[in-house]
Amino acid sequence: MDVQQHQAGPVFLRNGPLTRGKGGAIIAVYPTLDIQSGLTLDRPREGKAVTVMTNLILLSFLRQRPMHGYEIQQLIQSSRMDLWTNVLSGSIYYALNKMEGDGLIAATAEERTGARLRKIYSITEEGEKCFQRLLRETLTLPPHSVKSDFSLGLAWIEHIPKQEALELLERNLGQVEATLAQWRSGKEIKQQYGLSEVAVATFDHAISLLEHDVAFLNKIIALVRE
Repeated sequence: MDVQQHQAGPVFLRNGPLTRGKGGAIIAVYPTLDIQSGLTLDRPREGKAVTVMTNLILLSFLRQRPMHGYEIQQLIQSSRMDLWTNVLSGSIYYALNKMEGDGLIAATAEERTGARLRKIYSITEEGEKCFQRLLRETLTLPPHSVKSDFSLGLAWIEHIPKQEALELLERNLGQVEATLAQWRSGKEIKQQYGLSEVAVATFDHAISLLEHDVAFLNKIIALVRE
């Protein structure tokens, strides 16, 4: 399912990950990154942060209308949410089963597609309370973590040959520069559909972070070359 062709109701508010385009089509607010490159501002982390993000995203979808897991998975994949949030599309079925067991969502209908029978989930009153709580919690978190696997690697960079270190750093720089170009292009493309001030600020923040990463990598490369 192409997210730009999906017409069955709103998914997120305009300042969220998806918005309405011309003719009512749903479009991704954030730029479409190359899923093969694995480039992202922050890699998905295991543990509580991933669970909270996944629950918040699934509940926000189901607040709009009842959906089955496959539809949610397709929306996540089409909007490339797994590249800029801590959610993996393959993990949503486990999350849906867990949330159903916790009483946050309920299977209110079934849909048969060939031999497959799909549950259609709706958010419950407890799920709405959980959504409101998680939403408030996320607004108290720092926008960007200073914890970095890259910085950890720099601590022991002298343990690999200098030329190899430079090649790795330059490859990293090229990837970050490509991601920066995609975010800049994505902002321009999405602005023609109309972005809220919050969405523009989010784009600008991501672009600024990437610009700082480019400058930082260039500085590290220069230091390693000395």
